[in-house]
Amino acid sequence: MTELNQTFVADAIAAGTQMAGFDPEKDEAVMLPEGYRIEDLEQYRKAPRITAQTVTIHNATDFTIYVNRFKNEATTVYADLSNTRFTAVIDHPEKDAPAWGRHRATYACPHSRSWETWSKADGKKMTQHDFAKFIEDNLPDVQEPSGSDILMVSRTLEAKKKVDFQSGVRLDNGEVQITYNEEIQGTAGKGTIEIPEVFKLGIPVFEGGDHYALDARLRYRIGDGQLVMWFDLLRPERLLEDAFSQTMASIKETLGDDVMILHADAPR
Repeated sequence: MTELNQTFVADAIAAGTQMAGFDPEKDEAVMLPEGYRIEDLEQYRKAPRITAQTVTIHNATDFTIYVNRFKNEATTVYADLSNTRFTAVIDHPEKDAPAWGRHRATYACPHSRSWETWSKADGKKMTQHDFAKFIEDNLPDVQEPSGSDILMVSRTLEAKKKVDFQSGVRLDNGEVQITYNEEIQGTAGKGTIEIPEVFKLGIPVFEGGDHYALDARLRYRIGDGQLVMWFDLLRPERLLEDAFSQTMASIKETLGDDVMILHADAPR
């Protein structure tokens, strides 16, 4: 092939390449020589071919409003209890109609501040001073005993931080009695502090959600005259499951029967 012919062939290939395209509606494809690529011209269209976005929503009401606005017969919501999250796949595939599943809305059920505060302190051993401060700082969350009784216990613990604790016993009235020795102006004296063994909290699990009753059991340890205190929340996972189930029921009622809710994580 002469140099002129080679140049002509190269120019023809280049011209053909410039005119080559890909029509996604017809499932057509083209083969291009090495060094060339296909450019998607979607950006020049009046609108994109499909909606491809994931919207993160922070409350259940807005989540259902968004899904109702865009849903179709295939729209599916996934309820993921392990991550307390709902994911709506708006353009979900159907049996005989594949779809990309790229239009999504997610509601992650953010926990309330009260729930996070008590959960993080659950089982955490504290000094007498730190325990008293924690209770006083979160006093509005305590429903039983009364706020004034809990406040008195907190301030009594704070006032007795320089005494020598001896022992503790559980009383028949459901309280714990802790015995201590105290020296005042050279005189030794013995005293007791009575603390409720179980106190009841009233806190929401999710932000903006209903309040739940949650029991906390007082724990303590005395060593070398020092008092260490903490609490154990009793079965908090049951409240988490119930709050999630209630949220799911509300979402399902609002979206209607035409939106399926599956108990699983959403597909990638």
